[in-house]
Amino acid sequence: MKPDLIPLSTFGIGSVPYVEGENACEEIFQYFDIPFWPQYPQRSLREKMVFQFLSSFPGLKVSETNAFFDEALYEKQIESYRVRIHSAFSKNDFLLFEPPEAWALGYVQMKAFLETNPFPKKRTIKLQVTGPATVWNSFFFKQVPPQNARRVFDDLCDCLTASGLAQIQ
Repeated sequence: MKPDLIPLSTFGIGSVPYVEGENACEEIFQYFDIPFWPQYPQRSLREKMVFQFLSSFPGLKVSETNAFFDEALYEKQIESYRVRIHSAFSKNDFLLFEPPEAWALGYVQMKAFLETNPFPKKRTIKLQVTGPATVWNSFFFKQVPPQNARRVFDDLCDCLTASGLAQIQ
């Protein structure tokens, strides 16, 4: 049986130079061996890789142009967040952590594109998620007091993992 991927198959990093996706999915399937869902970092701050997978993270406030971590809000939201994350892992159901359209328009577009344009020859798709060290060092390190760093970092790792698993699901 011939393997799905040939050596040196091409794929992209995710970020594309569009704002709303002008035919991005079609172009990605046309030009890359391994399609990926497009990310539009020029669209808003939410679409930048540091924040894109954190829509459900407690205490995080991200607008089109500004982001900050509100520790008091984190303390108010953390217990219900941990209940949701524990439930997702125990039931193996991560769809509550799927990137929403306001944070990942390309993800929503790719899902819709795949529903209407099946590509049986391309059975592999590259998903996106940002690593916890990148997110921590780019944003949380400056925002979280040192005495709370470990537990916020642990929650961050859970959130990013759940987002990745939601895409797989």
